[in-house]
Amino acid sequence: MSEHTLVTCRFGRARRDESGLATLEWLIIVGAVAALAVLAVVLVYGFVEETGDRLEAPIPRLTAAHVQAAGVVNEAKSAEAEDFATWDDWEQHFSDKCARIEFTIFDERIAVTGNEFTRALGGTRFDSAAASAASVADPDAATATKAQALCVVEQLA
Repeated sequence: MSEHTLVTCRFGRARRDESGLATLEWLIIVGAVAALAVLAVVLVYGFVEETGDRLEAPIPRLTAAHVQAAGVVNEAKSAEAEDFATWDDWEQHFSDKCARIEFTIFDERIAVTGNEFTRALGGTRFDSAAASAASVADPDAATATKAQALCVVEQLA
């Protein structure tokens, strides 16, 4: 007799394979591996679902919208005399750009609540003096020496 003990089934045949494990032992091993695989899938699914819930939150989108709004204002302030023919062109360009932020964020809870790009008082041409007034633009009302550049994005209640 070999060094492995033979297990005899009900019909009198030995039920061992070449590696020395009985069929029942193989079933137990395969079942344990399958249970571990199921556990791993459940854990990964839970983690992915939880991460997805966090990404649904408006905070990252609101931050992205704030960055875009600041970018529009900075771009308006850095406009060169040759970029626009008139103040109307400057106002329209940056007002449109600010308004488009709502559409690029894809979140109905985030809105542009302030969109004011107003020329410095006096003049219609966008020349070097206009570019100088645009470069010191701020959210306050326009004056004779500075323009108004305001793009505000907020989370709606």
